[in-house]
Amino acid sequence: MNRHQVDATSLISGLVFAGVALVYLVAENSTLEVDVRWALPLALIGLGIGGVVGAITSARRANEDDDELVRLSE
Repeated sequence: MNRHQVDATSLISGLVFAGVALVYLVAENSTLEVDVRWALPLALIGLGIGGVVGAITSARRANEDDDELVRLSE
């Protein structure tokens, strides 16, 4: 089985949504109150961070691939 690169955007998105779900699960089963006005902005901020991390890692991988191609062609 071949190993593959970690998709940072998907990982962060999954963790954000799992975190939101966990907070609501805990709030339903305890006296904790969740202000719904914070849920969407925090989820969007998390997704934005995931997008930035994904773009940076993608650019780094592309640069590494280009460098490897240059080395192979020399």
